[in-house]
Amino acid sequence: MDRRISLHERVQAVDRLQEMAFEANQIASWLAEHDLETEADKTELAAVHLLAVVALLERPIRPQLPPGRWQR
Repeated sequence: MDRRISLHERVQAVDRLQEMAFEANQIASWLAEHDLETEADKTELAAVHLLAVVALLERPIRPQLPPGRWQR
């Protein structure tokens, strides 16, 4: 079955990835505060990679967005 993802679903997915990156960064800060530097570094790197994915996925859909973003 060929199920295409709508523009709205793509925007929501990108938004969720961005939220996950923010949360990962918060977790990295908490880990660093508790002297878990290796874990903090890896978690921060995961957040950076998530933001890179967000930037790559957002680029092709940005021109298609309506004037206002969808509300949750």
